[in-house]
Amino acid sequence: MLTLPFALKVPGVDSFAGLTISSTSYAFHGLLRYEGSVVQLEWAGTAAVDEVTVLDVDSRTVDLPPEALDIDVRELRRVAYRAGWWRPRLELACHDLRTLRMVPGEEAGELRLHVARRDRAAARAMAAALNAAMATPSLHHTLPPQGIRFRPREEDTR
Repeated sequence: MLTLPFALKVPGVDSFAGLTISSTSYAFHGLLRYEGSVVQLEWAGTAAVDEVTVLDVDSRTVDLPPEALDIDVRELRRVAYRAGWWRPRLELACHDLRTLRMVPGEEAGELRLHVARRDRAAARAMAAALNAAMATPSLHHTLPPQGIRFRPREEDTR
């Protein structure tokens, strides 16, 4: 099993309502795992919320629940490692635009997984393994792709 830690870049949200200004920024981190014909994405995050009113300033951090997504390798259209001094990343694109829709930071069916510089070799290995799997003729048979499976969170199974 190949494993790659990553971060997701998600823009913050600023809002103004009357005399209240609110700013929310997000931080997401996760793991990409590949084994057999399934790519597993798991991530969790936090939201930092700052609110300013005429009489008060409030800052709080909210933990966001962990999420997971299993993707069949046949759903992948493109996997590319993009090197860069400051922001190396692994880019994933799927045939169906809806496949990655639930992942924070997804844009038009594509996802950028930012990796730490120390994990560049693991990102290159992951890209090579996924591209090799996508090129394997045995994966391209006449059955339709299995699509995506949402794994229930632990609290949903209790």
